[in-house]
Amino acid sequence: MEICNGFDFNIFNESIEDEFPRVKPAEITVLWDQVLGKGGFCSVHEVSAVNCHLTDDEVSSEDQSTKNAFGFQNKQYMNEHYKRDGHTRYAIKKLSNSNYEQGDEHFVHGIIDLALETRLLAVLRHKHIIKMRAIADVSDASSPDYFIMMDRLSETLSSRIVQTWKKENNKLFAKKKKKIEHLVTRIGVALDICSALEFLHDKNIVYRDLKPENIGFDIRDDLKVFDFGLCSELRRKDLVIGSDPATYKLTKECGTFRYMAPEVEMGLPYNQTADVYSFAILVSYICNLELPFSSFNNFQIRNNVHKGKKVRPKINKLYPDRLKKTIRLMWDADLSKRPSMMQVRSALNESWLHLIDDHIGGATNGGILDISNRTELSLRDDADKLETLKSNTPYTEQTLRTMESRSRSGSSTASCDEQMPPVQTVRV
Repeated sequence: MEICNGFDFNIFNESIEDEFPRVKPAEITVLWDQVLGKGGFCSVHEVSAVNCHLTDDEVSSEDQSTKNAFGFQNKQYMNEHYKRDGHTRYAIKKLSNSNYEQGDEHFVHGIIDLALETRLLAVLRHKHIIKMRAIADVSDASSPDYFIMMDRLSETLSSRIVQTWKKENNKLFAKKKKKIEHLVTRIGVALDICSALEFLHDKNIVYRDLKPENIGFDIRDDLKVFDFGLCSELRRKDLVIGSDPATYKLTKECGTFRYMAPEVEMGLPYNQTADVYSFAILVSYICNLELPFSSFNNFQIRNNVHKGKKVRPKINKLYPDRLKKTIRLMWDADLSKRPSMMQVRSALNESWLHLIDDHIGGATNGGILDISNRTELSLRDDADKLETLKSNTPYTEQTLRTMESRSRSGSSTASCDEQMPPVQTVRV
């Protein structure tokens, strides 16, 4: 499998990168024996304490504020707030020790992935994308002490599906209304993921490794997409001349086979609709609670899913008709037939409202919205979304009043650093 790399992204902005706090390895206490997550190159560990030394200049500049000019948490803030309600807030991601034992090539690929992720997280600021808080104060990214410090995630989507949702669903038996209530909650999670992907696509970035293991929930239970080592920007130099829709010559077999789009596995030119395909497979897992292609190995996925019969997961019979149609288009083998993430989000929103109105009897205080804070978070910080729903989606007046009420009352609980200045894109 080829390794994805490249450092000529147009979105990179060194002036923003320079604003992130630099933390020395000795200024944090790391629980090295507790691995929160591990990928092909890196591992993630909990930070149990932060004790950053502040220079005289930092003391004077940080005395009056917990944020710098770009809205990033400063050292003083991290020193004082590394725990929230008794739980640690931060984790570090660094190259796993095994990389230093597997030869220069493996080591270099790992450093490239981590350095690329550092530069991307410096400029990607979205409520459902994990936030980088600090960068290691070391000589360069090749140092064995190099790390990035991020918000700690308490659970992955993979764990929530297996440990919570499946167990809850098994207890419901034939209670259709309860099953639909739980489905509405899970569609809310899908909406949050969709929002993050739409944001990336608007910046000409294709994520390429969408899977439940790369999605988590933080200490406030806010959904976060993480692990950006396989992202790629769609660049003019990679454009296939004359392609319609536009496709790009990008790395093949990039991602995880179960969720990988056929064109990515086969080494054909592709674009952001590769993420749309992956999202369709992921949505089927979120909603059906059945692991897609669980009986297939990679060879069988290649010959039965990407080629041959083009097997797809079953479509949940509880889906509204529009969502059924959209899912079929999302995982179509022909990428030109796949919808954009904006169109997918519209279908998910409409389906969420349809399920509430037709099967649950409208949202009420203490009703479905209260058990679906993921959906609430998807709606409350998007001022235009309610207006779009008003003009394009049929729903009860009661549902509208409840959504508007919760949108207003929930705004005060949004993350305090969501309102940072817009990212400036540097074109090179």
